[in-house]
Amino acid sequence: MKQILHELDDDKSLILLHNIYNAMVQCDNCRLLVIERIIKRGMSFVSSRGVSSADLIMMSMFEGGQERYKTDFERLLNQSNFQLHKYKTLKIVKS
Repeated sequence: MKQILHELDDDKSLILLHNIYNAMVQCDNCRLLVIERIIKRGMSFVSSRGVSSADLIMMSMFEGGQERYKTDFERLLNQSNFQLHKYKTLKIVKS
């Protein structure tokens, strides 16, 4: 799922993730791929500016929408019975 959770508050994210988990529980090798922007702790204002402005846009467009830290995603996944197996940073290619 790509850029879905940042549009939802924690409660709605948990409902969605629980529903996905329940649909996947019968599959032995199912995986959920989550592609989201992650705020890095300790970033300077200049380097986090894009994420901060995205967070403001999320809050204004979607009730409860927000950009999250990696630990926030881990918490949401754990609370919905998922486990984070791998975390990877992707390079942004500007066209």
